[in-house]
Amino acid sequence: MKLYRVLFLLMIGNLSSAFATELGKISATIANDQLISYELSGVFTGQPEYNHKYACNFTYNSWRLTARGGKVSFPVKLDEHDKVFANFTWAGWGADTIVNIYFNGQPIAYGHEVHGHAWNSPATDTFEIPAGNCSDNCRITLELDHRSPMVLFMKDLTLTDENNKVIIIKEE
Repeated sequence: MKLYRVLFLLMIGNLSSAFATELGKISATIANDQLISYELSGVFTGQPEYNHKYACNFTYNSWRLTARGGKVSFPVKLDEHDKVFANFTWAGWGADTIVNIYFNGQPIAYGHEVHGHAWNSPATDTFEIPAGNCSDNCRITLELDHRSPMVLFMKDLTLTDENNKVIIIKEE
C-alpha cells in the first residue's frame, strides 16, 4: 500500500516563507465572448499589449492566445523586489500547446507545454522572474510558440514574492 504525505513549507521549518504575498494580479472579465475589462492590481501598471490584433480573442468565455507567434506583454513595476514568481493559471493540450515566457526580452521559459482543462480544472505553472533592477518599463511577455498547433486558454497571471509550492512525497 502506498502512503502519500504532503509537507508544506511551514512543516519544513521556514515560517517566514510559508505564505507567499500576492504582489499583483491581472485577469480578463468576459461576457458573451467579449472582453468587458481587464482587472489589474498591485504591480501591474497597465493594459496587456498584443503584438498584433489577431493574437488573441475571447471566444467561449475564455481569454485565448490564438495565433502562432502571438504575444501578450504585461507591464509591471517590480522595484524593491529581487525575486518574483509568476503564477500562470491556464489550460492547453499538453505538447500541442507550447508557450515561451520572457522578462524584458530575456527568456524565462522556452517550449513549455501547457496542460489543464479550460472549463473545470486549469493548471497553474510557476516561473521565477529575476526582477532585480526593474522599475518602470518592465514587461512579462507570454508567447504562443510557432510550433504550437493549438491555442492557449488563460485565466490569470498572479505575481508573488515567494514560491509557495506544496511538496509531495510518495512512499511505498
